[in-house]
Amino acid sequence: MSLKKYFNLLNKTLYTSKWNFNRQIQKYFSNHPMNRNKTESCKILKKLFNDGIVVLPKYWDSKMIKKIKTLAIPIAKKLKNNSNSFSERTVCYPKDGIYRLTSIEKKIPITQKIVSDPFLESLVEEYLGKKIKDSTNYLDFKSDIGVHDYTTVPHMDSWMSQIKIFTLLNDVNNFNAPMVYWKGSHKDHNWRRNIDYFKFIGDDFGSSGCFPPALVREQENDKNNPLTEFSVLAPAGTVIIADVRGVHRASNLFKGYRLQIVQKFIS
Repeated sequence: MSLKKYFNLLNKTLYTSKWNFNRQIQKYFSNHPMNRNKTESCKILKKLFNDGIVVLPKYWDSKMIKKIKTLAIPIAKKLKNNSNSFSERTVCYPKDGIYRLTSIEKKIPITQKIVSDPFLESLVEEYLGKKIKDSTNYLDFKSDIGVHDYTTVPHMDSWMSQIKIFTLLNDVNNFNAPMVYWKGSHKDHNWRRNIDYFKFIGDDFGSSGCFPPALVREQENDKNNPLTEFSVLAPAGTVIIADVRGVHRASNLFKGYRLQIVQKFIS
């Protein structure tokens, strides 16, 4: 082995070591804005810091939401029937009953108001503590009753904080696939460190960020830092802001459909 290859291997070994990860995550959370939670004056941010999720009921005007929904339904059905008919990127998982079309503002210009809301973007930057480096959006359609969605397994999207904003285009109840979130799970807990580590190094075991359900449920009874399981049931026009580092899962669809606009922010 050449000296260059040896040092490259050594650097990779050191970078992916548990010691380095613990150092990285401790540094990351020591500088995280959630540590100023006690002095934060904005109630929305304070709740987001504390719970990892905040719900803003009927944030958007109902007339605008109805108009967007009317325009989005034919697009969503076309996406389900023939995803290749779009020039925009599509991400479809028919086995899970999930159909997504990116950059929805190109198809429905009025949605530009939703995906570029200054107040919501300012909340994201305040929460992450940095300027937004990258953002994407997509129309998310779920309409297949009787199909098991494997994202119903508790999981996280990233070992670092990452924000998603969900704008509901139809009412969501227990029957049409609400998102479930464990409040407080976004913080740096010892019980999730190994899973965070596997996600950090890109190991196959941790690449999906899945948590054993029993492990998550066990934390609900923690005397010092109990988690709270929370199903997001809300009317159309509601905005949900969530740190998807926190443990969350999907739900199966039993009736109707679920239609929403999802925005993803990375700092």
